[in-house]
Amino acid sequence: MATTDASLPPPLSLGTPIDNGSLELVELLGQGGYDIIYCDFDIRPPIPISYAVKCLPHARSSHRRQSHLREIRLHKLASAHPNVVSLHRVVEDKDFTYIVMDLCEHGDFSTQIVHHRRYLGQDELVRHIFLQLLDAVEYSHSLDIYRRDLEPKNVLCFDSGLRIAITDFGFATTDAFGEEFGTGNAYHMSSGIR
Repeated sequence: MATTDASLPPPLSLGTPIDNGSLELVELLGQGGYDIIYCDFDIRPPIPISYAVKCLPHARSSHRRQSHLREIRLHKLASAHPNVVSLHRVVEDKDFTYIVMDLCEHGDFSTQIVHHRRYLGQDELVRHIFLQLLDAVEYSHSLDIYRRDLEPKNVLCFDSGLRIAITDFGFATTDAFGEEFGTGNAYHMSSGIR
């Protein structure tokens, strides 16, 4: 189950440059149990490009480091699909591993459902969204990538909620079968597992 890591460092200051100064962290988007997500600008092009940057603190344990490397490898492999958030590059410094991805301009699936009520009474749109989700999962499975924690907050929305893309491969595995139970967010598990 995802829990907050007490050793997670405080968020970086806004304006912090990364990748030899080519990227600048401009907004804190969120903080998970093991990571911090920022919006940043690539300041090299004539017109700055916005990205989301997932900051993974360098692991104190080799197990956590292997988990980070697996997440990056699996996300990079799956990101060729249009319904998986594109992973553009990975940047390392002495404290963090930064995963530079597409910035979703319309939040996550949970926010669209609960706060914006985007899909209420829109049966054809719901069908369209779920077909995209199924395509992304089927593609991941064709690569032997199994999510284990696909939940509304890990589905990001683009084009006013008309297009979705899955993200966060932190709990993904290449094992088709496993003995591990209770992986992911307890809120989305059946009551027998909690």
